[in-house]
Amino acid sequence: MKKVFQLLAMLLVLALCVVSCSSGSSSDDDDNDNTGGTYAPFAGTMWAFMESILTFGDNGNGTITSGIPEEVDSFTYTVRGNVAYITLVDHESGEVEHGTFTLSSANATTGVLDNPDPVWGHLIYTKL
Repeated sequence: MKKVFQLLAMLLVLALCVVSCSSGSSSDDDDNDNTGGTYAPFAGTMWAFMESILTFGDNGNGTITSGIPEEVDSFTYTVRGNVAYITLVDHESGEVEHGTFTLSSANATTGVLDNPDPVWGHLIYTKL
């Protein structure tokens, strides 16, 4: 019985080591602050069923075609992990809105755009 508890204790320690090692961050992806190619998961074009197309550039700038609302045709974004923090500017009123675009994983081809504004709502996008 004592050997079983020793074995379980060793497995627990090993599991904790694996978890703590895998959760650490390396120097080139600290905070995913747009350095070293962190735009990569988002670079490309996303399409929504509402006929809005978001094109994420590889430099933190993006464009919206057939945008919702029509007054917003571009955006900027920063990336942290699998979330892009988007800033939308209405070029007619100058009003600034913020939203998040979340990919379901780092290599996903679909994501969800959330914004407090009901016009944007909660739209599901798919990479073209």
